[in-house]
Amino acid sequence: MQRLALETDLKIEREWRGTLQQSLDKEKTKVAKLQADVQHLDEMKKVTNIHKYTPREDVASFLDFMNMPLNGLVDYRQPN
Repeated sequence: MQRLALETDLKIEREWRGTLQQSLDKEKTKVAKLQADVQHLDEMKKVTNIHKYTPREDVASFLDFMNMPLNGLVDYRQPN
């Protein structure tokens, strides 16, 4: 009887550890995505700051060089 109780406890603990590991993996994925988002925002901030002080043609060349999506920025490669 005691052995059965210990085996049951061990099974429950294994399931609990598995659930915790899955939660940890999900959190690590979220953190990695947030870090990538922050990096992208920093890059877009640089582009925005360059835009303030740079002729339109230079901004378009920079965007092409960086191979960056415009994501909401005005596409300076198109004449207005």
